[in-house]
Amino acid sequence: MRRPEEVVVMLAEDDPGHARLIEKHLSAFVTNRIIRFANGQEAVDYLGREGQVTQQHLLLLDLNMPVMDGYQVLQHLREGPRTAVIPIIVLTTADDPGEIQRCYELGCNAYVVKSADYEQFTEVMRRLGQFLTIARIPPQEEAAPLAVPDLPDPIPDWPAVPKTAGWPAPKSKIGPDEPPD
Repeated sequence: MRRPEEVVVMLAEDDPGHARLIEKHLSAFVTNRIIRFANGQEAVDYLGREGQVTQQHLLLLDLNMPVMDGYQVLQHLREGPRTAVIPIIVLTTADDPGEIQRCYELGCNAYVVKSADYEQFTEVMRRLGQFLTIARIPPQEEAAPLAVPDLPDPIPDWPAVPKTAGWPAPKSKIGPDEPPD
């Protein structure tokens, strides 16, 4: 089994400001390599390269992007035998229940709403970073294709593990009210 830090975090986000904030806040929690794509087609093309077959990935996916939007990316990846098992977290500003339902029907593993308010956006990114410190991703070459979950269960059954056995511990203190590890 691969170590959690070997998982490549892919970020498909067309807004450069959002992308920088996401990368900044995630980097405070995980040491994983983060690769950014400005549209969905770039992410799909990257995953289609021969060298990526043995690499384990996690995709953070915006919905509203040029060239290939997030819905198209979800559909394309869930149809491929190798890409069907890649965990996909939709990370978007859309909070319409119909869009959320559609993403789960297309096979996303979790749906996270980015707030337009800077403080709320920062808090969402902090929580996502914390989630990644405890989430365990099944090895993609051994995993069975994901079943589309029924709502409202947005997160797959990944067992939580202590930080020492999971993703690397945060680089900085989480908050002033939280006790040290």
